[in-house]
Amino acid sequence: MGWLLVWRTLSKEGGGFWKRTGYSLSRVVVTKKDSGESTFNISEVAGSAAAVSVSSFYYPSVERTVGNGFRNWGLDITYDSVTFMFHEFWPDISHAVFGKKGSKVAAKR
Repeated sequence: MGWLLVWRTLSKEGGGFWKRTGYSLSRVVVTKKDSGESTFNISEVAGSAAAVSVSSFYYPSVERTVGNGFRNWGLDITYDSVTFMFHEFWPDISHAVFGKKGSKVAAKR
């Protein structure tokens, strides 16, 4: 019953569930410039790739393959996508689950 309330809240507020999901997922590869224009999110893509390449030195040389590097990079991008979705929908979920916007529980986030 509670999830039905959350789903209903997410699907009707702020442009709809699928529109907001698409927007939050697109932020992994698209970002906004100071001027408001959309541009390629090089900091996310290259930063994740750099983090994966540096962290691969922790593993034995047998496990340092290009395939493992791409897998780990893909997982990193996926985790960031899920995080962006969480940030997009958390205010609505918090409001639906914990009550009105000004409540103490919602303010602790």
